[in-house]
Amino acid sequence: MFQQAKNYLRRLLPKNAFARGVRVLVGGTVGVQVLTLLTRLYSPEDFGLLAVYASVLALIGVISSLRYELAVPLPEDDVEAANVATLSLILVGLSALLTGVLVWQLGPAIADLLGVPALAGYL
Repeated sequence: MFQQAKNYLRRLLPKNAFARGVRVLVGGTVGVQVLTLLTRLYSPEDFGLLAVYASVLALIGVISSLRYELAVPLPEDDVEAANVATLSLILVGLSALLTGVLVWQLGPAIADLLGVPALAGYL
């Protein structure tokens, strides 16, 4: 199924260099227009809140699996790789449970500790 979608997208994309260049320019222009629209819809405070939220999520994401997901392709045999993947999934599940309980109990305190009280509603 993935291969069919990939082949379909390849047929839609232009083959010559000029058309690919035009596609890049149009894509960049559309991206800038979407960004401009977002900056008019949201205030700088909202973007700051998003940045704090995203950084907290990124930090928790790195800590949650102890980066074992990077070790999955390293083992020589499939059984050991499956064991590493299982360990990583168990660690992520446990850390998600622990994080959920902490946010449920201490959400406003965490937001105050980060210096962003508005974040409490999103936690």
